[in-house]
Amino acid sequence: MRILIFLLTILLSANNAQSIETTNLKIFANDDFKTIPVRVYIVKADKSHNLNAEISHNEAVNVFNIVNIIWRQAGIHFEIESIVNLQASNEDQYIAARKRKDRKMKVMRDVCDIPKQSKGVLNLCVVGQMSNNSGGVSFKSTKPKVVWPIALRNGKKPLNPATLAHEFGHFLGLPHNTEKDIFLMRGSGNNMLRNKQFNTIQLTESEIVKARKMAIKLFH
Repeated sequence: MRILIFLLTILLSANNAQSIETTNLKIFANDDFKTIPVRVYIVKADKSHNLNAEISHNEAVNVFNIVNIIWRQAGIHFEIESIVNLQASNEDQYIAARKRKDRKMKVMRDVCDIPKQSKGVLNLCVVGQMSNNSGGVSFKSTKPKVVWPIALRNGKKPLNPATLAHEFGHFLGLPHNTEKDIFLMRGSGNNMLRNKQFNTIQLTESEIVKARKMAIKLFH
């Protein structure tokens, strides 16, 4: 309940706030928006409570609402296509990686092994926590997907929409940048430190162009 109230507070404050400062950035009309369907997989684990994801439908919708506030400056809208449970794979690898504090992300790809993965949607795998203390990861291999944790490894910053928006950026081909902290694709865990004010997060003009091109290419 606290998480839901927290998200609703963020959403209301973002909607009531002034528009993002978009100097020299194009304002996209509704007809120009590119909608990306997202299939959300909620990971269920038998051996590790840290891996097991607990998130309600309303909480997922609220997170996506804030993600879309961030991405509206690019004329991109992420829409939940469906929400399904996914039994975790390779749980022993995940448990071992957590114990040795492994920084490699491959284990999260193996944990989220989606059978008969669709290419017509962006596949999002929601876990309880990552094997390390990252805010998520994007894979662009033979089974492209985004893996996003409900909370950081220490349990803090639950349901942070900025980290999800950041990983969606990676999925659309955006690398880290060295811009000011207000920019979404700034690296070094910048988005894990955010506390509200998600409506002020920005993308550069070149990032908007690149992300839109990739969105059209992948989800035409």
